[in-house]
Amino acid sequence: ARGRSEAVPQYYGPPAPPFQAQSPVHDKPQQV
Repeated sequence: ARGRSEAVPQYYGPPAPPFQAQSPVHDKPQQV
């Protein structure tokens, strides 16, 4: 139950950091 609860907050919170981390990688090649 804790694993699922941690997956919900991590998916709702860290979705921005992980998404931004991959965004720069895709944004760099796309902006270049």
